[in-house]
Amino acid sequence: MKRKTCVELMNFNPELLPNKPARRTRAPAPDLEEKTKSYKPLEDVLGKSLLVLFIGINPGLRSSEVGHHFAGHTNHFWPCLSESGLVNKKLTYADDKSLAKDYRLGLTNLAGRPTRNAAGLTIDEQKMGIPGALAKIRASKPLIVCFVGKGNYELFSGKRKCELGEQEDRIFWDSTDGKGDVFEFEGEEDPLEKTRRNKGYSSVFVMPSTSGLVSHYQKKDKVLFFQALKRFLDKQLQAEEHDKT
Repeated sequence: MKRKTCVELMNFNPELLPNKPARRTRAPAPDLEEKTKSYKPLEDVLGKSLLVLFIGINPGLRSSEVGHHFAGHTNHFWPCLSESGLVNKKLTYADDKSLAKDYRLGLTNLAGRPTRNAAGLTIDEQKMGIPGALAKIRASKPLIVCFVGKGNYELFSGKRKCELGEQEDRIFWDSTDGKGDVFEFEGEEDPLEKTRRNKGYSSVFVMPSTSGLVSHYQKKDKVLFFQALKRFLDKQLQAEEHDKT
């Protein structure tokens, strides 16, 4: 019997996820937990017919302080994105708000509460962010949803283990609850959106966390995943162009 993943659970209930061994998570120290209560969640960067929607785990403390995504001093997201071919110039966290308009790239997180690291989150906090993430995917209809962090996608999908890179999974946009999309964007529907809507799903790509605290992959290794994402996107765009003819 085929295991259900999140792509089949549009009307999501966290209790429906397959039972899996609880991961060890280190609770933040009391003084740090108290400190993080004053930090604000980040605003999502979303738009119509995105090419790629990046989904992180949650904002770091510095990102919350400055109000920009992946703003940690040692985070490799922006250097890697700049070398990926997905953008045409060097970008920093200060450019995050223009990503959707300039490059059709979006940014969001599974959990909204900022912490020093992912260990400061509970599994339940992360699971409760899944319905919102699905709603954002349905609304922005990206060609690819890129999960930044292997454990991030394993929790989202309910899989015990996944490999990095391209996934066979698809995340469908049609809502089964009869309520339609939660998020709406201003402006007229463009031809790309009409084609994308007919396709009906986003492909999935998984890359390592870009946090400098993750020592398994160095910056030069992470760049390779961003470049692989660009090649995956090119294949998707070619297929979309073929569907138009």
